[in-house]
Amino acid sequence: MKQVLIAALITLFLLVGGVALTFAFQTPEDNPRVFNMEDAEREELAYRVETVRSADELISGGIDLLMANAPREEQAAVRPVLSTVRANLAKLGQITEREENNRMVDESVNALRAINAPSMQTAIYRLADHHDLRLRVRWEPDMEKVNTGWEVYQQNCSTCHGANGDGDQITPEGLSVFPRDFTGQSHRSRSVVFKFNTSDRPDMLALDEDLRKTIREGLPGTPMPGFSDFSDEELDAVIEFIKTFGYAAWKFNHPSGAGISVPEIPADFNSPESVDTGRELFVSRGCQACHGDVENGGPPLANQVTDWVYHGELRPIVPRDYAHDPIRRPAIEDMFKTIRLGVKGTPMLANNISDDDTWDLIAYVLHVKQLGIEGKVKLQERPAEAEATPAPAH
Repeated sequence: MKQVLIAALITLFLLVGGVALTFAFQTPEDNPRVFNMEDAEREELAYRVETVRSADELISGGIDLLMANAPREEQAAVRPVLSTVRANLAKLGQITEREENNRMVDESVNALRAINAPSMQTAIYRLADHHDLRLRVRWEPDMEKVNTGWEVYQQNCSTCHGANGDGDQITPEGLSVFPRDFTGQSHRSRSVVFKFNTSDRPDMLALDEDLRKTIREGLPGTPMPGFSDFSDEELDAVIEFIKTFGYAAWKFNHPSGAGISVPEIPADFNSPESVDTGRELFVSRGCQACHGDVENGGPPLANQVTDWVYHGELRPIVPRDYAHDPIRRPAIEDMFKTIRLGVKGTPMLANNISDDDTWDLIAYVLHVKQLGIEGKVKLQERPAEAEATPAPAH
């Protein structure tokens, strides 16, 4: 009788535990978000209307004002082009098939850039760049990949990033670091921003390779694990699905190439001389101001604000303590890109320095990291408010 009772209690415990786990890790909605072209087109239309409005402002608030005082020959050259541009903008404000959309963009851009009007040249080029960067269709979803990516995302990503891709995690214990919001709703400018973006459009979106690397390898020091078991097809599919959370942003702003190439690592990399030069640069370039005099036990500057908003307030961040904190992208080539291109949405700005200086900075950071591993740098106690306030992850 006693054995039967114990067996019954064990069975009950397992049942309750299973229900609890199911509840803890269920998706936040009974019907997880599925990509819908009708919703996407509404998002696209809103984007087009706003982007055309800003183009109109560049004309009325810039070129038209300059026209009043421009030489007559410049006015004669500009007026017919502006007439064409305005006609195209009226059409670009509506959803247009990709080929026709880009034909009109090319027509406007080529005509604007062919104008010779010195008194208005800057304003004219700004309008041409606006068309080229903001109104050209650069991506459209591959629906087969999107459908496969939806399944991969729901099974592996939605618990932390949310069924709607807004970073509204539903893990039972919460997360110490905010997951990425793929919708842009938590960004100060309502923009879809990835911290690690090595594209040729640094103010825009990340390359597929950036996303692929983050998903495949994870980010040390954050709850973002690496999904090394994903097949190439699954990886490409989930990236395609992630883009649908910010459909209009990706459609018009998809990056086309890398913003920087990493040169060959020099033969004297990591030499004492390289480390010493890197130490000097760490101070003179302002790195120490945020990351702290970490080699001598100085703590990072706590609670610096980022471009992300949480419950109406800008989210703070604590810079890396290189002696003790994991480096988010520890590969030497990735450190090179991070130093040169910065980390988007954070106080870590791009550094316009030489390749040699970049390698010397990396050598110094790795030197400090090794000191931390060997226990030669004291671990600083973090401010309580910094620990209590999650910071953006990736």
